[in-house]
Amino acid sequence: MTHDLLDPVRPSRKDGAVAGTRALWVYVAVGLAVGLALGILVSVTTDVPFAPEIGVVVGAAAGWMLHRLRTKSQAD
Repeated sequence: MTHDLLDPVRPSRKDGAVAGTRALWVYVAVGLAVGLALGILVSVTTDVPFAPEIGVVVGAAAGWMLHRLRTKSQAD
């Protein structure tokens, strides 16, 4: 299955059904932004070193996992 990187909504699947799921990069980008914002908030309030960087990694991983869970549940 190929993904079009520039189109946030995949227009169709192999079987011809229209897929309403967002592309992987949308989930990762949103997770990354949320993780960065939370990391900055934690860094400012608690002075934890590397909190924004950790937030970016955890947020991107959470976005990727959410995409996997959503596409797996729609395939069933």
